[in-house]
Amino acid sequence: MITIFKCLGVIAFSVSGALTAIKRKLDWFGIIVLGLTCAFGGGLIRDCFLNKEIPSVFEEWTYLLISLFVTVMIQIPSFKKRIDSLNYVLVVMDTIGLGLFSVIGARTVIAYGNIFYTVFIGTLTAVGGGVIADIFANQKPRIFVSDIYASSCVIGIIVMSLLWKISNDMATLIGAIIIIVIRFIAVKYGLGSNKQE
Repeated sequence: MITIFKCLGVIAFSVSGALTAIKRKLDWFGIIVLGLTCAFGGGLIRDCFLNKEIPSVFEEWTYLLISLFVTVMIQIPSFKKRIDSLNYVLVVMDTIGLGLFSVIGARTVIAYGNIFYTVFIGTLTAVGGGVIADIFANQKPRIFVSDIYASSCVIGIIVMSLLWKISNDMATLIGAIIIIVIRFIAVKYGLGSNKQE
């Protein structure tokens, strides 16, 4: 299940980063950079924070190839034209990536049994790449201006931690769903919203 989550998360955040670059009218290289940054930035920060000798992105290079493929494909004129006309795609992809990467990051440290540490690492994994990508795109990071963003991660990871001893996979799945649902509800009803410029 985690492999599937990682694959879907990488695809979702790669699309999210690439669409951000397209909206900011960056060139092909900028689109690739933002796609990769959004997909792997949070995990890279997490691995450095955990003092991991070789960050996961360089060990699991298959995901790197998937991200590269996605960011290149999204630049094909016919594909780019269809995606660029759908503004909600950015929110959908970003929300899916947020939910999946939150629980993936949380799982790396949940065995320590410290819920605060688990929430911190999980949230860092989910939002870190997006923050860097937004800075690269010269816009305010979504975590500071968008509809209930990091707080949805916190809630989902706490629930995941509470259910962890019952079933690891069930806890992971429920945690991701909670994050995604909270974020979608927040966007739909404008909860905690301070719209991007």
